[in-house]
Amino acid sequence: MNSSILLTCEHGGNRVPKKWQHYFAGQKRLLHTHRGWDYGALIVAKLLSKNLKAKLLYSEITRLLVDLNRSLGNPTLHSAYLKPLSADDLEQILKLHYHPYRKQVLNEVRRILARKNKAAHFSIHSFTPVFRGERRHVQIGILFDPASPLESRTAHLLKKNLQVSFPRTRIRYNDPYDGRGDGQTTSLRSRFSQKIYSGIEIEMNQAWLKHLIARGGLDNFADQLATAMVASV
Repeated sequence: MNSSILLTCEHGGNRVPKKWQHYFAGQKRLLHTHRGWDYGALIVAKLLSKNLKAKLLYSEITRLLVDLNRSLGNPTLHSAYLKPLSADDLEQILKLHYHPYRKQVLNEVRRILARKNKAAHFSIHSFTPVFRGERRHVQIGILFDPASPLESRTAHLLKKNLQVSFPRTRIRYNDPYDGRGDGQTTSLRSRFSQKIYSGIEIEMNQAWLKHLIARGGLDNFADQLATAMVASV
């Protein structure tokens, strides 16, 4: 087992717990869009976990109920569909789904650091190919904090090794999002020294993922990504 690597997938599904399903009545189509979940991310995360023999923590609760990759107080933590809920109801959602997941990830990082001198956290996500009318041309994004020497080294080695296996794939740093933005890895950076914790988000273009799955290339991609991860830490 690769005991220094932790894999997470915060938006692995679009499930709505029964208690809150009526707030999303008629929104089945929306739940299957990028607003409801990260298509393909959990499949990749599970393949990586198998290849790396690394711990994977994930959630299949829709991000429209609560976004596990956002901090408390972020206006997008809950979607607009939950506006009718009281503060107590929202707190219950956090108690049942948000706090347990975030605590589980935090404790797993602590367990890794208790055994190893470094923890390499890879958070697996996917993104919509078209956002607000603009097409995103990047196929794989590697999100990190450039101010962290450890994360910079990990990100650069990851891109270098992955690009060798997929020379025609457009791999970019901090694209389509900034790795320093609000997220679980950003939160964990504030808790651990940058010398021992690296939090890298892997973002995959959903159109690219669908094409990869259609031609049967997902297993090979996950295998090569796992190899690149090992070489980067």
